[in-house]
Amino acid sequence: MCSQIGEIIENAPIARRRKRNYADLVITFDIETTANRDKEIAFMWSNQWYIESYGSFMMRTWKQARYLINFMARKARKSDRRIVIYVHNLAYEWEFIRTAFTKWEYDDDIFFVDSRKPLYAVYDDCIEFRCSYLLSNMSLKSYLKRWNVEHKKTTMDYDKIRYPWTELTDEEIEYCLNDVQGLGEAIRKEMQSNGDTIATIPYTSTGYIRRDVIQIMQGRKQWMKKTLASFNIYSLLREAFRGGDTHANRYYAMDIIENVKSYDYSSSYPYELCSRLYPLGEWKQFKGQIFELEEMAKKINSAYICKVRLKEVRLKDKYNGMPYLPYSKMDKCVDWRLDNGRVLSCKECYITITDIDYKIIKEEYNIGFIEVIEAYTAEYRKLPKDIINYIVELFEKKTSLKGSDDPFEKEMYMKSKNKINAMYGLTVQDPVAIQELYSVTDDVYYIDDRYTKEELYQDYLDSFTGLPYQVGVWVTAYARYDLKQLQKIGGKSVIYVDTDSVKLKKPDKSVINAIEMFNNQRKIDKLSAVDRNGKMHYMGLAEYEGEYSQFITGGAKKYADVIDNKFEITIAGVPKRIGAEMMKSISNFKEGFIFKNCKNAIKYSDWTKKDCKTIEVEGHKLELTSYAYIYPTDYELSLTDEYRQLINWVKGVIKPDEQEAIEEACKRMLEDYKVYNAAHIADYNND
Repeated sequence: MCSQIGEIIENAPIARRRKRNYADLVITFDIETTANRDKEIAFMWSNQWYIESYGSFMMRTWKQARYLINFMARKARKSDRRIVIYVHNLAYEWEFIRTAFTKWEYDDDIFFVDSRKPLYAVYDDCIEFRCSYLLSNMSLKSYLKRWNVEHKKTTMDYDKIRYPWTELTDEEIEYCLNDVQGLGEAIRKEMQSNGDTIATIPYTSTGYIRRDVIQIMQGRKQWMKKTLASFNIYSLLREAFRGGDTHANRYYAMDIIENVKSYDYSSSYPYELCSRLYPLGEWKQFKGQIFELEEMAKKINSAYICKVRLKEVRLKDKYNGMPYLPYSKMDKCVDWRLDNGRVLSCKECYITITDIDYKIIKEEYNIGFIEVIEAYTAEYRKLPKDIINYIVELFEKKTSLKGSDDPFEKEMYMKSKNKINAMYGLTVQDPVAIQELYSVTDDVYYIDDRYTKEELYQDYLDSFTGLPYQVGVWVTAYARYDLKQLQKIGGKSVIYVDTDSVKLKKPDKSVINAIEMFNNQRKIDKLSAVDRNGKMHYMGLAEYEGEYSQFITGGAKKYADVIDNKFEITIAGVPKRIGAEMMKSISNFKEGFIFKNCKNAIKYSDWTKKDCKTIEVEGHKLELTSYAYIYPTDYELSLTDEYRQLINWVKGVIKPDEQEAIEEACKRMLEDYKVYNAAHIADYNND
């Protein structure tokens, strides 16, 4: 076997990247483990490999795996090429192989994207383990399904105790081998689809979009570098950054509501990227009062970011169920009253905001005093036309191919969809991250403190490509602002919001008509596409997604519903299907409900190579290495004491508005939005 594998490695085509030769060969690796619940440890009972041109095979011990990996390393060095081995969810396997394999040479050769989550790990300076989960951003089952490979994922009883000497059934062997062979087939198909080799295929799913954007921006490098912020302004941008707005209306929390309509923005982030203006001029410091900052920004059409001190803050409308100010983003907050993490009122607070944030805050809150501690402005401009055209092209492809049964068209649809989603991820990626490292000599994790954040940011500036970080800060701010417009139309009928969607309790006809008028104001012909049935689709419209016969929420990312007689749950940390089967009915969505063994927790060993040992079990020798022990845990549906008290306090307070009040509120909101839109949306029809 080894001689044949050696020949395959030595004769594999060479692919080059950054003066390094790679064997253009797909190899995958996986292990199967058993958990000992009494000792809370885990050990391997099988390791399986797939090597292109050879096939898949199984080994049962670490000794066999070590022999093979070291043999492949010798062949790689002899033929002067690096071998890449893909592991789906390398973070798990890494916790075993970090001590089971012994020739990790350099700390810097193991790159972590998060704590204990390696993107790649180089072994013996010639074998590179890569994480295919971070490449695909999908479970293995979904990834194999997407690429329609021959060897699909099967099932196996994970609770059965197995050892390296356990005799396996045909079904168990098929499960193990299909995982690695199916993964290898999927990766090769992905490379062929994108014209890649093992040397050029990106490391992550956002790598494709980053590669395209870099190519598009080649001729604009110098101009874009002028838009980059200093380290001080970058720090403010990080403080101001928020994701999508997700919140539950406290007046409806933990009540079963009937006839709830849902509206979702179509392609929300692509719409904001293509239609809005962004701070792409030179950053300039501003000193003065907030009204002076607003006046100046409006006069010269500039954006601003500022750190402010607010005093005597309280909601203008005490029945506003969706307060905007987040307690988590404040440096300091005194004498606060919160609604599940949102400020209802406070005596004093410090927060960093954009001009878009301030517009929302000013509309929602009465503020006794505002002090601008630090502020910077930059001219509003459109994103480069080539970037906008690229996003529109992806949207057009996705729309035209949606629903196709043709395998090639389905593949093209997924590529466009993934890229358009990744565009947002690219813009919000923090350019500076404190790196976790792994000591290959001491077998411990540590934080890389060789460089300061400021030095790391300077490296980013020196090698900058793509779009500046403020684009990501503003795109989410715009999305929150537009979500607020739907909230204002819905008024007190809004039950729940999440990033680009709102759920409304029995919305009045005036509300539905107002949403249609609102959509008409947002339509941009150049941000549209026709589907295969000839129907026109626009980015950024609030589309009706259906009606829940029943809906209940207990806070952000915590709700259940009944739609088309099907019971569903969305609770962070609880699997949707399993959780719904356990809860059975929306009437069981109550504080104290326990989902038994519904999710997995993980415990990591702190073992070094010296701690690894061989023990005797059932007359056999079992090698124990470092490990990741996965065990089932319960999830209890609960509320914080503070949130529970708030919900109980507001029960029965909300009253239905009269028809005239609803119509007047919608009319005023639409007029305000029209003025805002005219000032901020580029006229693409006349461009």
